Amino acid sequence: MNVPSALCLALAAVALAAAAPGGRERSGSAAGRRLTLDRVARHPPPGARGPTSFRFSHDGRFLYFLGIEGDGPARALFREVVSSGERQVLARPPVAGRDALSREEILLRERKRIQDTGITDYVQAAKADVVAFAQGGALWLARPGGDPIRLAGGPGIPVDPQLAPDGTRLAFARAGELHVLDLATGAERRLTQGARDGLTRGVAEYIAQEEMDRSSGFWWSPDGERLAYTEVDETGIPAYPIVHQGQAVWDLESERYPFAGGPNAIVRLGVIAAAGGETRWLTLAPPGQEVYLARVSWDPDGSLLVQIQPRDQKSLRLLRVDVSTGVVTRLLEDRAETRINLHDDLHVIPDGRFLWSSETSGFRHLELRNHDGSLVRRLTSGAWAVDAIEGVDEARGRIYFSAAKAGPLERRVYRVGLDGGDLAEVAPEPGFHEAVVSP
Repeated sequence: MNVPSALCLALAAVALAAAAPGGRERSGSAAGRRLTLDRVARHPPPGARGPTSFRFSHDGRFLYFLGIEGDGPARALFREVVSSGERQVLARPPVAGRDALSREEILLRERKRIQDTGITDYVQAAKADVVAFAQGGALWLARPGGDPIRLAGGPGIPVDPQLAPDGTRLAFARAGELHVLDLATGAERRLTQGARDGLTRGVAEYIAQEEMDRSSGFWWSPDGERLAYTEVDETGIPAYPIVHQGQAVWDLESERYPFAGGPNAIVRLGVIAAAGGETRWLTLAPPGQEVYLARVSWDPDGSLLVQIQPRDQKSLRLLRVDVSTGVVTRLLEDRAETRINLHDDLHVIPDGRFLWSSETSGFRHLELRNHDGSLVRRLTSGAWAVDAIEGVDEARGRIYFSAAKAGPLERRVYRVGLDGGDLAEVAPEPGFHEAVVSP
């Protein structure tokens, strides 16, 4: 496949999987390929030893991914030089085994459907080649040429680490509060206070994690000066006991589980300076109107783009919030007779317009909209559905997306211009494809 020199596509990819450490799953013998009950029941299952979580560095020079070394299930963090293919292990798991996981880590892994051990996720800075991850109840900084650096911190288990855009600070939630750590000095600042049983800040609520695929409860601003975060009040939800009897000593877990028809968590969104100070709370819906906070992202112009749904999930509103004044503007609203499916296709382009996807035609298709939310044009159409925007080449005005255009048993990668027009098939090979597009 010919790929433009200024653009790299990491297609999750037999060639890279075969070259990855631990790729011994591929055997030339019939016996090595035969699926037995023992092989299917063992973890990782057949075909699941390939690399995962591909991400390019901010400048496109490096490709990061998680891979398995040897025969075990533990994943390590790798970095490959795009121009030469030179590969190195950037970080091995500092803590071995599943027993090292905290209760918070176990619950997050369950809700993300993560079964692997070792380093199972990592975060990157948007504008710097800095990588961090959480493992074994601690935060770690991964840098070339050395072992992972454990970051100092106070008592409690840190979760959901996120690097500031310039890579100088790391924000995370711990004990229900939002913290920021300066990576140069090691100084830690707690931004919020007052957490208690059933009341947390900076942590996504159960429904967001389990049902809406939103695992985070805070978001850095593009300039790194502020953070938007959620306050979650679950005190109105009764605690539900869960007994774990699969070990020699049984364990009791208590969760505030929102049953159907019962009370939900009360979630509000606020903005606070990364240096600390007062929180500006934002009003996203009229008083008494129960909504789900589905998505939050920052526009490069400094405003917040917020997606909310009512409890019946038959509509999806996209709001623009001026964080300095609190003024909320409704940009658009999609409606359905049954249920609106959430997506992650909102993408702001440099001229202020943004990409969106909608199912108003009966199939999910891409749209280009103005800064005020008005429709510029529909970019795709037909009796097939767009799965997701995979990346945007802003300089050339091209959108890369995956879709079931070839049939429901396949997902291929396509390209379309911001001016619409014909589609170009980037990955014409049959099967299911995923793509990661370099900056």
